[in-house]
Amino acid sequence: MDEEKAKEIAIRICDDFEDLLDEKNILIPSADRKGLRREACLYGEEYWRMEDAITDMLIEQPDAMVTGEG
Repeated sequence: MDEEKAKEIAIRICDDFEDLLDEKNILIPSADRKGLRREACLYGEEYWRMEDAITDMLIEQPDAMVTGEG
């Protein structure tokens, strides 16, 4: 899978995970937090590390099939 497609999918996965965290009222601890109410549940370095890890996993699987588009 190419990097652009992998990044797009990783962002969608992070967004879905963020929605789940918000639904369950869970905040992932982050040193980047400033304590503002509008901060996401998955924030700062923790968000970027998760997005990068998912992107890397998808790139490493060149034959990965993507289902459930949309």
